[in-house]
Amino acid sequence: ETLRVVPLLYEVSSTIVWLLSVRICLARHNNPALLKEINREYSHWNSFLAGLIKITDTESLKTQRSLSPFHLRHEDDNPVKEVYEIISLITGDPQPGKDGSFRDAVSEEKKYRRLKKFFPAEIPGYPSVMEDIINCDYNIIGVWTKAAAIRSLSSLEDSDIKESIIALLFSREAILREEAALLTGRCNREGFDEVSARLEEKKNTGRIVRGEVNNAELVRSKTLFLSSFFNGINEEMMVQPASRMQFISGSDPLPDFVSPGFVLWSFGEEGAKPDLVILYEGTGDAEERLDHVRGGRYRYHYLLPLSVVQEFCILHPLYANDVINLMDVNEG
Repeated sequence: ETLRVVPLLYEVSSTIVWLLSVRICLARHNNPALLKEINREYSHWNSFLAGLIKITDTESLKTQRSLSPFHLRHEDDNPVKEVYEIISLITGDPQPGKDGSFRDAVSEEKKYRRLKKFFPAEIPGYPSVMEDIINCDYNIIGVWTKAAAIRSLSSLEDSDIKESIIALLFSREAILREEAALLTGRCNREGFDEVSARLEEKKNTGRIVRGEVNNAELVRSKTLFLSSFFNGINEEMMVQPASRMQFISGSDPLPDFVSPGFVLWSFGEEGAKPDLVILYEGTGDAEERLDHVRGGRYRYHYLLPLSVVQEFCILHPLYANDVINLMDVNEG
C-alpha cells in the first residue's frame, strides 16, 4: 500500500517545490498581493501532503526498494527512499505535528537549495514566473490566484505574457476574461482590436477594455463581497457563485420573482450595509417585498439565484449550515 502512494507523494512534492521557488521569486520582486495568494496555494498543497503522510507508513520509506516501474531519474535509483528524503526536506520532519503543521527548520532559500538535488532548477525569473502562474494547470493553481497574477501586471512588455493575456480574453472563466480585458485596456488596446470580432463576449469585454464598467459589476468585486458576507469563505470557492450573480444598476428595473427564488442585496449609501431580501419558492409576499425594494434609493443590487446557493451547499457540505444560517441571520 505504501508503494502505491509513492508516485502521488512525489507529484505533490514536485508541486510544492515549484510553489516554493515562486514564493522566493515574488518575495525578491516585492509583489505582496500575489505572494499572499501563492502562500495560500502553498499552504493548501502542504496540507494535502500532510494528509498523505498521515495515511502512509513513512518510516518504511527509509529502507524499502520499489519494484514498480516508477523511477525518478535513473533505473538504479531507489525512488521510495528518495521520496522519503524529499518529504523530510520539504517538511523538516516527515511526521506532521498534532495541529497538522510542520517544523520549519531552515529558511526557504536554503530548503530550495537542498531540494535541487532532486529537482535541479534555479529560481525562475519574474516574467517566467508570471507566465507560468497564468498558464498553470487549473488543478494546481486556482482561477482566483491566476486573476491576482494578471491584476499585478503593470505592463505587457514580455511577448509571451502578452499572447497569454490575449488568449485569456477567450477564457471560459469570466474572472479571467475580465482581468485580461482590464490589463489589455491599460496596455494593449491594439491587441484587443485585432481579436475583438471573434469574442463571444465582445460587447461586455469591450466595455471593460474602454473602462466603462462599474467595479461592482466585475466578478472580482462580487467574489470579495460574497467571501466577506459568508465570514471569509475562501475567495477561490466563491468565484463560481460570483460569476453567476447578477449586477443590477439602481436605475434599472428589478426582475419579477423566478422559481425557486433568489437572494437580493441592495446597496444604498457608500459604506452602508446592504439591505438583504431572500425570496423562496412559495413565499406569498414575494412581489410585495420586491415592490418595497423597488421603492428604495439604491446605487445597485446583487441578485444570486437560490439554485446557485443550493449547488454551492452540495459541492461544499462543510459550509452549508454556515451559509444558510448567515443568510437567515442577516435578512431584514
